[in-house]
Amino acid sequence: MQEPLRKIITFSDRLQEKEDSLNEEAKDYLNRMKKAAFRMSNYISDLLEYSKVTQQPKKYESVSLKNIVDQVIDDLSNQIKSQNATIHIGELPTLEADPVQLPNVIQNLISNALKYHREGIPPIINIDSSFLEKVKKWQIEVSDNGIGIEEKYFDRIFKPFERLHGRSEYEGSGIGLAICHKIIHRHNGTITVQQNLPFGTTFVVTIPEKQKPS
Repeated sequence: MQEPLRKIITFSDRLQEKEDSLNEEAKDYLNRMKKAAFRMSNYISDLLEYSKVTQQPKKYESVSLKNIVDQVIDDLSNQIKSQNATIHIGELPTLEADPVQLPNVIQNLISNALKYHREGIPPIINIDSSFLEKVKKWQIEVSDNGIGIEEKYFDRIFKPFERLHGRSEYEGSGIGLAICHKIIHRHNGTITVQQNLPFGTTFVVTIPEKQKPS
C-alpha cells in the first residue's frame, strides 16, 4: 500500500517542478493531493505500528523510568525549547518492563502534552510516580496544563483513529493513545485519563512491580 502512495508523492513533486505551467487552481489541487497522500502514508505506518505491538514477543527486563524520561526529553528537546515548555520530574522507579515498548508510551504522553497546549500558554508537564503497596503496582502520572479533555471523551481517546480535533488544528492520525493502551495492557497494567483542573489532563499508568512469566 505504501508503494502506490510513494509514486503519487513522487509524481506530485515532478509536477510541482513545472509550477510555471500550472494555474492557481491546478496548484491548489496538486497541493491537496500531495498532503492527502502523506496523510494516508502516515495512517498506514501508524496502523502497522499498532498491529506490531502484540506481534512482538514479550521481553521484560529491569528498566529505569528516569533514564527513559531523560531520553525522551532529549529526543523532543527542539519542540520543548520552541514552545518554552517546562518539565518537572519527580522520583521515578526502576521497574520490569519492555525496554522498547515502554519508551513509546512515555514519548506519546509527553508529545501529546506538548502538542495540546493552550495558545499563548507555555506547556508545564509534571511526571511523577508512587508505589501502590496494596496491589504491588507502580503508578505513573503525566499531567499538563493544556487544553484538557472533556470527561465524555475519556474512553474514546484510547480507540484507534479517534480524533477530538480537526487536522487543521492538530496534526496526527489519532492512534498514539491506542498504541499506549495496547502496550500497557501487555504489561498487565492500566492507563486512564483524568481532568487536571483548572486546566489540562493527567494520564495515569499503573504497571505491576513484577511481571508474570509468559
